[in-house]
Amino acid sequence: MESYGIMFHHLHGGVYPKSQGSISTEQLARIIEHYQRLLLPAQQWADRALAGTLKNEICLTFDDNLRCQFDLAYPVLRRYRLTGFWFVSTAIFAGQPDLLEVYHRFRNEHFSSIKHFYRTFFAAAGHESTLRDFNPAAYLIQYPFYTGDDRRFRYLREEVMSVAEYDAVMATLIAERGLTVAALSDDLWLTPDQLQALHREGHVIGLHSHTHPMDIKRLEAAAQRHEYRQNIDMLTHLLGVEPFALSHPCGSYSQQTLNVLSALGITVGFRDTMTAGPTTLEYPRQDSSLIVKQLDRI
Repeated sequence: MESYGIMFHHLHGGVYPKSQGSISTEQLARIIEHYQRLLLPAQQWADRALAGTLKNEICLTFDDNLRCQFDLAYPVLRRYRLTGFWFVSTAIFAGQPDLLEVYHRFRNEHFSSIKHFYRTFFAAAGHESTLRDFNPAAYLIQYPFYTGDDRRFRYLREEVMSVAEYDAVMATLIAERGLTVAALSDDLWLTPDQLQALHREGHVIGLHSHTHPMDIKRLEAAAQRHEYRQNIDMLTHLLGVEPFALSHPCGSYSQQTLNVLSALGITVGFRDTMTAGPTTLEYPRQDSSLIVKQLDRI
């Protein structure tokens, strides 16, 4: 077994409803207890990674600076005296919402089911012939937890539709339900004060790009550098120290991205699959929802 991170996104419980891929605090605690002998605090894990002395140890990582992570996961980590990596997109602190998360909330909380959302979205998006000819089994095979409709949706969003076309369809669906991006953004993300509290307690706050592009590797090198430079500058302003770690947003990066990150002083990075790369910017991660399914079979 190699060293890796466990990747968390959404948690449910209390005011946070269950959503696609979310886990509960009880499931988080079960994961921690199952892997407790292998888990290291984040900074210790990073130190060993850079020293080349990791020996099958595991760390906890949280992507997308979601408020549910602070309200639900953070108390569990405190109970077990653990710290994690928290990977943050910073445009929200400049008043620019991360639409990826806004749309996630919309499709999970404002439809009777995720299947209902997909039916509505496919009808609104068009591209019937594309969907008819598409083979979902051959797309995003590195993510075994995706359903056929997950793959159809992501294929349209990421390969067929332009960003403007996709946003226009989502804007129409949101308006049809009497909602706004501002309303859907309410209490969705961590605040600067909460990030600072995590930092003071020894958690490692790292990069996740500034605006969270869906496929950052497709950007020119200068645009990638701008994304990560803004990310670094805002986190440094908030925390008083320069970040050294990141997770690649949506798992997207190229050799050009790695060159940009290395030039910016980033030394530890994580992918979003269990396939490792050859550098310290390409550590693997296992999705927490998959671990929950594995533990349920024990």
